[in-house]
Amino acid sequence: MATRRALIALAMTAALLPACTASPDRPAPSHPVVTALRFAALWPEQTLSAALQTQASVDEGTAALEWRIDARATAQRFAGQVLGWDGSRVVRDQSWSLDSGIQIARIWLCDANGCPPNGAAFDQEVILKRLARAGPSGIWSVTDVTSGRILLEEGPRLRVTDPVVKAGARLNAFTNDFPDGTRVIAGSAAFAACGPMLQLSTPTFRFSYVRFQVAPNLEACAKVTRPPQPEPGYVFIVPRERGVNAAPVSLFTAPRSENARPITDLTAIAVRFTPRSDIPRPPAPWLSRDPRTLPTCRPDQLRFGPIAAGQPLAGLEVGISMPITKRGVEACHVHEVMHLAFADARGRPIDVGGRHLVLAEGFLPGYLPARHAVMAAWALADWCGRTLDGPIEVSMTGADTTLTTSSQTLAASCPSRVGEPRLVRLPS
Repeated sequence: MATRRALIALAMTAALLPACTASPDRPAPSHPVVTALRFAALWPEQTLSAALQTQASVDEGTAALEWRIDARATAQRFAGQVLGWDGSRVVRDQSWSLDSGIQIARIWLCDANGCPPNGAAFDQEVILKRLARAGPSGIWSVTDVTSGRILLEEGPRLRVTDPVVKAGARLNAFTNDFPDGTRVIAGSAAFAACGPMLQLSTPTFRFSYVRFQVAPNLEACAKVTRPPQPEPGYVFIVPRERGVNAAPVSLFTAPRSENARPITDLTAIAVRFTPRSDIPRPPAPWLSRDPRTLPTCRPDQLRFGPIAAGQPLAGLEVGISMPITKRGVEACHVHEVMHLAFADARGRPIDVGGRHLVLAEGFLPGYLPARHAVMAAWALADWCGRTLDGPIEVSMTGADTTLTTSSQTLAASCPSRVGEPRLVRLPS
């Protein structure tokens, strides 16, 4: 296994070595939009000198390169030659210019057979920029590709402003369409002075998020060869099972293997890595491993409520629920027993059968606390038909906290008078 991994790593490194795209003695345009140190692109070229050579070929009228001045055609070539799609469909596009003079195109692609029936509205979003020359004769370069199902948290900011990432940075990606437990391949490739530098990891989505490190050894490489300066490269993330036989780290610089499967849900952004000496410490184990390692939440770390009472459920059931969220930034494990009680408008208790206690249990991450909640929830069966003076007071008690709300919905009557009201616990 160790030998196989070494061979794979060697193959990836060889694939990352930049290749010439045109004859070096061809004239290059004299006014590129960016300098060599600020150039960052995924495909077809990874350096400004190579892009300028291609621009010169286009200027000379090379018919085989006419597609490079059409953003839609370039995005679709990318889908075919890099992602391995049999065909693609442009479902939307837009373009704009920055104050710096860089022109940007945004192309949304779906499979030729149509867009996903569920979840994301598109398969891949491709961002292209004119970096070698502005204007209608300038060639387009793919600078990032974003899956509709995996979003890099800093992606929108990076694609518009200068795409700079500090060496050793830890990036977050999130999803709304993959379940917790989905494993991905994530990391970076940097074209450093001492050769291509790869950083790979296989983190797992937890609470819809995943975190990974990029370019941690860049400064050590730069010190050996020359004073530290930005190095071109890219960061990427792709579901592990969808990256089989198509390593994302060599995807943009090596010919596509005949055995490689089509790739969907690839997110990658071309950046420039800047060296740094204070590489961050590794993240807490729960961020990328098993959330069961979390400590139990203290009551002062939690926020309870608000209570929602009277939501219609199946049949003659109505729902009563309350979210429990985080107050602070530390991740923890919620384990709270909550008690439910009812009273009429005069404060007199209302007797309802069933279990009034429910265990609210789950894991709450430290980041973006408002997005994640553990629910204390019941179904109130056969309540419909009771005639009571409203509103009904609903109280929940737990963790030395009592919350109360009034519900006019629970006081409403309806024709059915079958059965006796009873509480049914719902999973948290």
